[in-house]
Amino acid sequence: MYESDEYERAPEPYVPMPEVTRKPYLTYSLLAINVVMFALAELAGGTDDSDVLLDFGAMFGPLISQGEYWRLFTAMFLHAGFMHLGFNALALFIFGQSVERSYGHERFFLIYILAGLAGSVASYLFNSVAIAAGASGAIFGVIGALGAFLVMQRRTFGKHAQNSLIGLAIIVGINTVIGLSTPGIDTWAHGGGLVAGFILGLALSPQYRQAGTVFGRRILVDTSGSLILKWWVVPVTLLILAIGVIIADRRLPENSFTHYFRAERYYSQGDYDRALDSLAQAIESGPIGAAQAHLLRGKIYIEAGNYQLARQELAIALRLGGRSVQAEALEAIRAMPNR
Repeated sequence: MYESDEYERAPEPYVPMPEVTRKPYLTYSLLAINVVMFALAELAGGTDDSDVLLDFGAMFGPLISQGEYWRLFTAMFLHAGFMHLGFNALALFIFGQSVERSYGHERFFLIYILAGLAGSVASYLFNSVAIAAGASGAIFGVIGALGAFLVMQRRTFGKHAQNSLIGLAIIVGINTVIGLSTPGIDTWAHGGGLVAGFILGLALSPQYRQAGTVFGRRILVDTSGSLILKWWVVPVTLLILAIGVIIADRRLPENSFTHYFRAERYYSQGDYDRALDSLAQAIESGPIGAAQAHLLRGKIYIEAGNYQLARQELAIALRLGGRSVQAEALEAIRAMPNR
C-alpha cells in the first residue's frame, strides 16, 4: 500500500506548557510588596526625593562601602516615580507568572532574590556613585530564567519553545537598546540580573518528558527531583556575589561622599580633628555633597564652642542644601546660645 510523505509528516499534537494551573502566589506577593513600599516612600516625602530613597534603603556606593550592605537587597523593592514602578510591575506580572508556574514557587523565589542581588552587585561594581533603586535586576533575572527554561525544554515543547525564545530575545534586545540610549537607566543592574537569572535558570530548571497521550494530548512529567539536591546553587551564588562586593569596595573611587561618610564615622567616634580634615577633602572634591559637609562642620564647631564659625558653616548649608539639610541647619542654629 502506498503511503504519502504528507501523512508521515503530519504535525504533532500541541504540547501545553507545564503546570498552567499552578497559582503564582509569590508573583502577586512581590507585586504587593513593591506597591506598598512605593506608597510608604511617597507618604514620607516622595520617591523623586533622593534623601527619601536613601532613607528607605536605596543603593549608594559610598554608603555600601561603609558597611551598609543590606542596601543591595532593600533597593530591589524601591522605585523612583510612578512610571518606574508601573513598567516594572507590568513586567513582573507578565514574566513572573510564567516563571513561577514553570519552575515552581521555591525555585522562582531563589531566582528572583539571587538574580536581584546579582543586579545590585553589578550596579555597585560599575555604577557605584549613583543612587539606584528598582526591581529591574530581579525582573531581568526572571526573564533570563524563562529564556533558560525555553532552551532546556526546546525539544520537549518543540516549535512553541523556539518561537517563545525568539520573542524573548527580541524583547531583551529592545530593552537593551532603550537602556543604553536613555539616561538614568541602570543597564548594569539589568545585565547582571539577566546573566545571573539565565545561569540560575539552567541550574534550577525542572526537566519534563513526554509520558503518554490522552485524547491526543501529551502528558508532561517533571523529572527534576528534589530542590534539596541542588542546594549548592545558593552558597556558590552568594560566594560569587560576595567576591563581587569585595572588588566593588576596592574599586570605589574617592569622591566627596566617601570623604563625607568617613568624616561622619570620625565624628561619631569623637575624633573631631580627623573629621574636619575629611570634611575639607569632601568640600574640595566638588559641589556634590557640599551642603551636608558644611552642615556637619557646623555641628562640630558648635560642640567645640566656636559659634561664629558654626553660624558661617550652617549658613552655607542653608544656601546649598535641600529641604532636609535646611531643616537640620535651622534646628542647629536655633539651638545655639545667642553669643
